[in-house]
Amino acid sequence: MEKLMGILFFKRVFVTSLTLMLPFLSFSQDEDTVVSVQYKSPFQTFMPPTGSLDTVNGSRLLSFPVTNVETALHGLLSGLDIRISSGDRFSGGTLNLRGQAPLVVIDGIVRSWSSINPEQVENVTVLKDAVSLSRYGMRGANGVLLITTRRGGISKPRISATAQAGVQQQLFQARYLDAYNYSLLLNEAIVNQGGTARYTQSDLELYRSGADKYGHPNVDWRDLLTNKNAGMQRYNVNIDGGGAAARYHLDFDYLNQNGFLKSGKDLNSYETNDYAERYLIRANVDVKATQTTTLGVNIFTRIRELNQPGATVATIYNNLYYTPNNAYPVFDPRDSLAGTLQYRDNLYGSAFNSGYRRAFDRILYSDVALRQELPFIKGLYAKGVASFNYSFGQTINRSKTFPVYAMSVGTANDTTYSQIGTAGAQANSITYNSQNRQFYMEGGLGYDWSGDQHQLHSELIYNIDRSDVGGSGDLPVLNKNILNTYSYNYSDKYFGDVSIAYSYFNRLPEANQWGLFPSIGLGWKLSSENWFTSGAIDLLKLRASYGKVGNNLNIGNFTYLVDYAESGPLFYTGTSTTPTSSATIREPALVNNDLRWESSYNLNLGVDIGLLNNRLSLSADYFNNNITDNLILRRSGASTVLGSALTVENLGKLKYSGVDVSIDYNNGQERKFNYVVNANVGVAQSKLVFDDELPVSYSYMARTGQPVNQAFGYIADGFYNTQSELDNAPVIEGYTPQLGDIKFKDLNNDGRIDIFDETALGNKGPRIFYGLSFMARWSGIEFSMLWNGSQNNNVWTNVLNNLEFQTGANNSIGQASEMHLNRWTAATAATATYPRLSLGYNPNNHRASSFWLKDGSYIRLKNVELAYNLPQSWMNSINLKGARVFINGLNLITFTKLENMDPEVTASLMPNTRVFNCGLNLKF
Repeated sequence: MEKLMGILFFKRVFVTSLTLMLPFLSFSQDEDTVVSVQYKSPFQTFMPPTGSLDTVNGSRLLSFPVTNVETALHGLLSGLDIRISSGDRFSGGTLNLRGQAPLVVIDGIVRSWSSINPEQVENVTVLKDAVSLSRYGMRGANGVLLITTRRGGISKPRISATAQAGVQQQLFQARYLDAYNYSLLLNEAIVNQGGTARYTQSDLELYRSGADKYGHPNVDWRDLLTNKNAGMQRYNVNIDGGGAAARYHLDFDYLNQNGFLKSGKDLNSYETNDYAERYLIRANVDVKATQTTTLGVNIFTRIRELNQPGATVATIYNNLYYTPNNAYPVFDPRDSLAGTLQYRDNLYGSAFNSGYRRAFDRILYSDVALRQELPFIKGLYAKGVASFNYSFGQTINRSKTFPVYAMSVGTANDTTYSQIGTAGAQANSITYNSQNRQFYMEGGLGYDWSGDQHQLHSELIYNIDRSDVGGSGDLPVLNKNILNTYSYNYSDKYFGDVSIAYSYFNRLPEANQWGLFPSIGLGWKLSSENWFTSGAIDLLKLRASYGKVGNNLNIGNFTYLVDYAESGPLFYTGTSTTPTSSATIREPALVNNDLRWESSYNLNLGVDIGLLNNRLSLSADYFNNNITDNLILRRSGASTVLGSALTVENLGKLKYSGVDVSIDYNNGQERKFNYVVNANVGVAQSKLVFDDELPVSYSYMARTGQPVNQAFGYIADGFYNTQSELDNAPVIEGYTPQLGDIKFKDLNNDGRIDIFDETALGNKGPRIFYGLSFMARWSGIEFSMLWNGSQNNNVWTNVLNNLEFQTGANNSIGQASEMHLNRWTAATAATATYPRLSLGYNPNNHRASSFWLKDGSYIRLKNVELAYNLPQSWMNSINLKGARVFINGLNLITFTKLENMDPEVTASLMPNTRVFNCGLNLKF
């Protein structure tokens, strides 16, 4: 029913969009003619000529078989690094622009960009310096990623239809041990802990031979529950065109993506596999209402359905680690689900017998913009934007519990079964996950003037951005901004930009709710000077900008106000043996009445160069961003008498500096064989300038002066291989080392290993990220590829998949993997690469140290596409304007020093994915 209602809602939006456009679909051009835009879109954002920015065209993203735009941006924009954190299908990753997480803006409005398909995108631009970011005032310090969606041109309707299907594969899966090797190593770990081996030699032989599948099982749970390949399909139709009165772009997209769990539909009347269905529609319409009035309307909606087993995909993947191959058989001899007191959640039952959960979410973005030319002053115009964005999500819970049976064989070979758990009725509940609303309004005046060799652009804009997040009655988040900007160009030689933003944020104390953010930019195009006669250089332009921008993302929820909270049933009354409890009220953290935004003072110096008739272009920027008023907890001068928790204060200082470089070369579009090469690199160095750090006993302990989020820990110095080494080992607080344990350096030589021996670990140099793309076309054949990578990337590897025998629920013992076969023993002391085995967390061997911090640098063939455009002579006979067949792939080859893990998805139990994809595009 929910799915039907969602589709009906989708249909209403679709029909409404078409209804808006129909009155304006008149054409005066020939069928194949596309006229350039004759009027400015009211959604257009002005880009200052002295700013630092980089842009990728949306057509470049079409070769990526992805479900969201962010996954297609790796290696395409200078200064932008994307870090994938999970293999979840809609996890696009974390954006990092010059060391910070940028604000995402779609068509001029700050909002979520989840599930925007590449066909909707006209271009994606990163804004990196103060003069480009000034219009975002108190929210611009981290940079901006600006997505501009496609708009129509003046032509008869042009229809593009694409159908594509792909196969997904999981990368870098942990290689868990079979039952025999697991049992062998578990015995060893138990003995290392001073216990008695759990399995006899007879047990080990039965695990090895597989002769007793019930008493000594060897179940490859991943192979049993998951497919090696998972399918995905995506269909897209987009239509654009327009006439003198209006132009439009309409996009419809459908995605069906399977997860890797096997289907349980044959066992149930419903589907338990994790799958996703998604419908997207976008309608962008520009109407020339009068000679001086332009109206723009954007409508975007998403309807998505996500299905998974009642036990949830996350729980199943987690239990794949916590359920070794010898834990229990799938079924007992009676064909009932097997289990034990330690392992109560039979994985087969979790995947196929736990019911299902189905999540539905809907998003609606609706924008209206107006640009009115004011005839009494030439070049003067007024503009206004109103936007309403809404998202809603709910989950239908139809999960159920199931029993498992523990089998035991007595001395007389009598078999008994003990039931664990119960067969519960299927749940039937609905949970509302989220309900968010955003209201955005903007109004202002603009002025464009040109005369002789002078050009001037100026704007005065006021906007309000209100978000009601969560639907739980929280007070709204309210941002206001007043922007006054001027951009001057003299003879295409000298450029100047001045901007002043005055911003407001309602979650700050009243005295600090408004802030001023000025910026200035200067540019000089030397190649336009009369005296510049270099035949080799076609373009030479210098740029410089400096300004102040703010960050209010870390402010919190009215933390400057005194708050009280229930502390739990800590007050009891009555005299009976079961007294009545009453909740008490407590004062939480102290308040900060002088709470402010974080300020960033950004310097940018850039150069743009064009050579060989501008076939070779280079853009390079140096940046130095100094952040003050960083929100941190006070460390010095903090009293412990009150006993209250401290709150954040504007005490910290950070610095981000580095270089962005982008180089493009094309051999000329007029040639039969033409190609384009792009290389970009970002070098970003961070520094913790001030963190109110307490005095340290040794300089190597200091966090101040180190890179932001610098890893700290002990320096590993091999293993304890001999008793003599143990006898002379430093004392380790709370731990007695054994042979095979990791040794740590005693940095202060006091005979102890403690906090005074922790130091900065790993590579402390600047983080380097880069991309190299190549596109070529010859006689209808197209080829493109993209490499991306990262250097000086420190990765913690002491994550769950790499640790042996960790303790789970009900004292269950988790997996061990192939990497643990090369553990330390007396016989392998000279060649071991892993410390002696332990049960559960080992406070010495598993703690943060240089043993676990690895070089996560990598180079990855991110994307390859090969396509063929069928000859136009064939198309004419069937009334097609074009047909294109293509094959492409994602995450195809990876080179890295890391072992047993993906360099991007390091901590998640959900692996990264590779995709092979093929499709057909038809143009009408």
